[in-house]
Amino acid sequence: MKLKKQKYVCKNCQSYSTADASFVKENCFIAEPVKLEIIDLLSKTISYTLISNLCSVSINTVIRTLRSLEVYLPKTKGDALLPEVLMVDEFRSHAPHEDKMSFICADGESGQLVDVLPNKRHDKLEKYFKNYSQKSLDNVKFLVTDMNA
Repeated sequence: MKLKKQKYVCKNCQSYSTADASFVKENCFIAEPVKLEIIDLLSKTISYTLISNLCSVSINTVIRTLRSLEVYLPKTKGDALLPEVLMVDEFRSHAPHEDKMSFICADGESGQLVDVLPNKRHDKLEKYFKNYSQKSLDNVKFLVTDMNA
C-alpha cells in the first residue's frame, strides 16, 4: 500500500496541516497493519532482509519495530537464577551495530542458551547483569570464557 498524505496550507497565515488517516499514526508514514505484519514476521525465524522485502519497508524500519517492543519485556530478571557454570563468548553478528560483535551466554552444563546481547561493550554487559538479583549472581560458581585477545 502506498500512502500519500495531503497537506493543506492556510492562505491567511501560511501554516500547514495534514489530512488524517485512521490507520496511520500522526507523523508516521507506515500503516499500523504493516507494523503488525512486521511484528508477526519477527516471531518467525526469518531474516530482517526478508521481512523488509515482504513488507516493502527498510531493514531499519524492521529493527525499529523490534526495538519498540522492548518496553513489553520485563525490566529485571527477578529471581531467575543464572546457571552454576556460565559460558560467555562474543561472536560476529550481522546486526547493524557499530562494533558488529554480539555477546552470548549459555549454561555450561546443559548447553542451554541463557541470552544473546546485541553487543559486547562493557557498559551494556554491566547494565544487563545488574538486572539479576544478587542471589542469582552468587549462584554462578564458574565463568567459562576464551582468552583470545
